Amino acid sequence: MFRIEDTDAERSNVESVRAILEGMAWMGLTWDEGPEIGGDFGPYYQSERRESYRVAAEKLVADGRAYWCDCTVAELEARKKQAEAEKRTYRYDRTCLHLSEDERARRRVRSRPT
Repeated sequence: MFRIEDTDAERSNVESVRAILEGMAWMGLTWDEGPEIGGDFGPYYQSERRESYRVAAEKLVADGRAYWCDCTVAELEARKKQAEAEKRTYRYDRTCLHLSEDERARRRVRSRPT
């Protein structure tokens, strides 16, 4: 099976998908199902699977096996730069793991891209 990773809206477009398909064909690679062929296990574009991913993520959170991170890109970048300045490897510090429900609600109100 072949599925197109197209969830990065800025970089994914019709031309990039066409280039992927043409590149695979140029290399002589074939697949038994996927874009332009069909089959039983579609959809073949990741963006068409968002709802099933959302449902799975919500179940993981409800089961206590995952948590939402409300950190902004700017916050994460600042932490990464701080780690680099201190000459240490950056790893996410699980900031959002122990937030109270009130703090989670306040953070969600902040304007940020999703």
